[in-house]
Order: sequence, then structure tokens, then C-alpha cells
Amino acid sequence: MSISLSGEHCEGIPKDFTLLYNQASAPMQILSEASDGKIAMEGTVEYKCDVRPIESDEYRKLVRQRKEKSEIKLHQVQSISGTEQMRKLRMAAKDPNKRVKEETVKRERMSKEDLIDFLFGLFSERKNWDLKSITERSNQPVTWLKEVLPEIAEYKKMGPLKNTFELKPEFQRDLLT
Repeated sequence: MSISLSGEHCEGIPKDFTLLYNQASAPMQILSEASDGKIAMEGTVEYKCDVRPIESDEYRKLVRQRKEKSEIKLHQVQSISGTEQMRKLRMAAKDPNKRVKEETVKRERMSKEDLIDFLFGLFSERKNWDLKSITERSNQPVTWLKEVLPEIAEYKKMGPLKNTFELKPEFQRDLLT
């Protein structure tokens, strides 16, 4: 079955279509919502209709025009010279609402032995720690913690304790005694 459109309202869209009429493959229902918020089932969908444009010279021309239109560059590059113009450009580019990046505080590394002792103290308080909490409590560089932690703790990648460190079993036994 085919459908043809005519009239002024058809400008810029295909005019000829094929209508594919099939039995619905998956069960579908038509639902409605009343003004009081109640939902009711109006019926079931038994047949499905697909409308596709017929490939013709006119349709191909329309697709080609759409493609060419989408490839047109809307922005133009202008060369700016002069210090006054550059200053205005820089001022326009600055966002007054943009947060200024806080200066990071350099953290000094403690010795490996002292850090391990400190970490054992943390793990005696709680069984699992995330890296951010360990960094805040120890005031050590993250890279240094990432280097030392695997020696005494296991990183949990899955489960409810995801992204936390837990003391290795051999150290847990020593910590309890």
C-alpha cells in the first residue's frame, strides 16, 4: 500500500510513502491518564503500521540538500590584531562566576615505617577506609599512600564496600592479639 501527500504543508518532506501493515510482534497496551491521576487501560495494539518514504529522485535530492545544509559552517574565524582588541577579547572570555582553583597544600611524606604504624592505628578504629578519608586523617600525599597501602591492605573493587581498603587477613590476626 502507498500514500501520497499533496499541498503546501508538504514542503521539505518526502511526498510518497509505503505503508507496511503487520501484526504487532510484542504485546502492547494503550493507557490513558484521567485528570484525577488514575490510569486506565484503553485497549491492546494488534496491528502495527510503519510508514517509510519511497526512494525516488525527489527523495534523494531532499536527503542531499539536508546533508549539504548540515555541513555548512556557521562560525567564522576572524583575525584580531592590536592590544586593545586582545584585552577586550580576554575580558569577555573570563567568567566572573568561575571558581578560582584553590592552591593545593604540599604534604610532606612521613617515613614508611611511621606511615605503616599510623595506618595500623586507623584500621584498629575501623575495618574499612576509603582513600579520601585516609588522606585527610594522615595528611600524606595520595601517591605515597597508594604506594604503601597495598603492602598492608587490600583494595575492594566490588560489593557493598567498593572503593575501600581493608587490612590484609594476616595483619588482622596480629591486630586482634
